[in-house]
Amino acid sequence: MLPSIFVLRSSWNYAIFVDWLKKLTWTPESIQQWQEFYNDASRLLFFGGSSNFSFENLPRLPEFKDLKPPECKRGIPNSSIRPNSLIFFTLFSFLMTLIQRFL
Repeated sequence: MLPSIFVLRSSWNYAIFVDWLKKLTWTPESIQQWQEFYNDASRLLFFGGSSNFSFENLPRLPEFKDLKPPECKRGIPNSSIRPNSLIFFTLFSFLMTLIQRFL
């Protein structure tokens, strides 16, 4: 059974809700109840743009199934930078430093 805070009332008191949250202690049973409440609660979706909004009632969260990751069909090299390019960039940087100092 859900705590009395979840029972809809005609007058909602925010202070009572905050006080209830502060005093709440989580147990494995209350965690399970909260997860069931979250999964089964209906939601009102707003979507659209500008002044053209649409509303849709979602009775509960949809259940999703993870997609299978695509297989890589191309070989991945051991290093992303080839040794020759690393030597080139090192020499280029060294030469630029020499040119800037002597010109």
